[in-house]
Amino acid sequence: KITSIDLNNKIINNNIKYEYLVIATGRKSRMLSLEHEKELLGKGISTCALCDGFFYKDKKVAVVGGGSSSLTEALYLSKICKEVIIIHRRDKLTADKYLIDKVNSTKNIKVLYNSNITKYNQNNNKLTSVIINNKDNLEVEGVFLAIGSTPNSEIFNVNKDNNYIIVDSNYMTNIDKVYAIGDVIKKDYEDAIEYYRVNRIKFNIIFLDPPYDNHVITQILKLIYRKKLLRKGGIVICEYQNEDISTE
Repeated sequence: KITSIDLNNKIINNNIKYEYLVIATGRKSRMLSLEHEKELLGKGISTCALCDGFFYKDKKVAVVGGGSSSLTEALYLSKICKEVIIIHRRDKLTADKYLIDKVNSTKNIKVLYNSNITKYNQNNNKLTSVIINNKDNLEVEGVFLAIGSTPNSEIFNVNKDNNYIIVDSNYMTNIDKVYAIGDVIKKDYEDAIEYYRVNRIKFNIIFLDPPYDNHVITQILKLIYRKKLLRKGGIVICEYQNEDISTE
């Protein structure tokens, strides 16, 4: 376990020396920080519908959040689960309109507005229900937390933007021989999209290597639309895996 790191003197835990360092600590999902939350992870609480949705086939589940990621999770689960309840703390959803319209037209999705989970109920170390706003009991067998994520960058004293590590084109940080890759770094899609605009390259298909981040997809599509790089006929987002291609 890393308890301390001195990037300038290149030493970890005061006794491990290195010449090059690659930071690949990724992101962590935001949690509600309620009692029993950690021990119920994988036993009724999840942060990934794509990963764990199958285990809740024909069951009643809840999705926490009201943004694009949470609605995307809910729509995915609606094809697997018997009923999906979106629990949102505000009086309206903040997701993209097309997702809101799709949720509103999906029969087995219900939205609870002005609502917060205030307690997890369990039996034999498995989730049985949640308490909403300290009073209402909602029986669900699964809760999917879709309230965003934060990069695991606290311990690293490098240049950051909103806790995301800033790197150059070679993935090096502002400290020599210290690199960062993956979800812990700041990713600027504007530069990539601008390249296509300048070179008059337009899109009608995107390949993604799953599991992919729905927020990233949304950002890329917004940029493509804003820069007028959309080919006639629209965009198809494809999932590439094991040499098989399937459209989403």
